[in-house]
Amino acid sequence: MKKFVIFDLDGTLIDTVEGITIAANKYLSSHNIPFVYSRDDIESFIGNGAPLLFKRMMKNYEYNENDYQEFLTFYRDNQKYSKVYPEVVSSLKALISRGYSLFILSNKPDSLLQILIKELLSEIKFKYIQGQDNKYPTKPDVTLLNEKIINNFDLDPNDGYYVGDSYVDVLTGQNAKLKSIFVTYGYGDYQKAMSYKPDYIIDKFEDILEIVK
Repeated sequence: MKKFVIFDLDGTLIDTVEGITIAANKYLSSHNIPFVYSRDDIESFIGNGAPLLFKRMMKNYEYNENDYQEFLTFYRDNQKYSKVYPEVVSSLKALISRGYSLFILSNKPDSLLQILIKELLSEIKFKYIQGQDNKYPTKPDVTLLNEKIINNFDLDPNDGYYVGDSYVDVLTGQNAKLKSIFVTYGYGDYQKAMSYKPDYIIDKFEDILEIVK
């Protein structure tokens, strides 16, 4: 039996919304687009990948791939405002000490995800870290999760958990036949997530240690 936990990132392990808000507003201002978004606005845009976030923030303005790639540079340059949630590091270390393998599967662009983990969570020995790959559909589709994590590491879904802060993450866990853990402190719509009936609900990250024993 190989015990494991797969985590979402934004709103689950790391609070990234301040940096994304700054990046969005800097990008829009540089193009004289008259929108200024609050943290709450950006929270409502997060969860389905950066392309959809960009589409939501642009509203009816036309844009092309070069515009999106330019936005990603703002996104990357403002990740420095991100912060690891309280008790995440100690709790992840405790899970490893209990024999669990830890993974990350996020809709965040993979290049940005790798940078952020290296800067903020380098002391955690994740088995594998995977962000958005444009060759695959985003979560809650589990093709990428199954190929890169479940199959590649010869894991049995019955032995694992998926942890995230949105209905997308609850569905991801269900689609992969993993037990789902929903965190209430993140960016997701609580009521919508509840409608998908997650297996477990936690209000603080360290509460995961009461579930994953």
